[in-house]
Amino acid sequence: MNSQPIPNLAPVYGVLLAGGASSRLGRDKRLLPGQEGRFWLLERLDLLKAACDDVYVLVEPNTDVYNLDKTVQWLPDVEKYGGPLKALARLPIRRDAWYIVVAVDMPNLTAEVLKALRARTQGASSGALVPASTRTVQPLCAAYHGSVFAYFKAAVARGETSLKRLLRDAPFVVGYLGPESLGIDPDFWEASFFNVNTPSDLEAWQAKH
Repeated sequence: MNSQPIPNLAPVYGVLLAGGASSRLGRDKRLLPGQEGRFWLLERLDLLKAACDDVYVLVEPNTDVYNLDKTVQWLPDVEKYGGPLKALARLPIRRDAWYIVVAVDMPNLTAEVLKALRARTQGASSGALVPASTRTVQPLCAAYHGSVFAYFKAAVARGETSLKRLLRDAPFVVGYLGPESLGIDPDFWEASFFNVNTPSDLEAWQAKH
């Protein structure tokens, strides 16, 4: 793929990853109460709706959460708990659009971060824009250009499951964004993308909120 700037005239879509099994946590992450008592799923939807033109929600088949928000597009997967890469490979894609992907289990994420991420897509020459530090990379809170999803689909077809590994070996430019690029205080960088996977993660988050 070439590295010419990609015109940002098409929509920017939001994609909420909300189809995980929550097996390590032992309860449905989507329905956990947030800082104002609203479900995590609805909180993350609000962030994406504030930053994007339209929003898709990727969920497992036969779920009962569709009625929580009728203003977004619900996309049930054909395979239960197939993982984020398989879910992303099934998105209906516009090759000229950007897609801001967010996992449902990031309770500290803000709309300002997602708006800043959207702003970075303006004239970007990258196929992906991924928040990263010297310690962590955040492929599940990132922006992907529509042109790269064919690469994701081909990877899934050959059995790949790791989005982080795909980005490392990508045939397109991956732009890694630090705190200054997204307007985040460096002291709160890790906390901004904190994700909850286990009961101890949840307890740690609840203790601060």
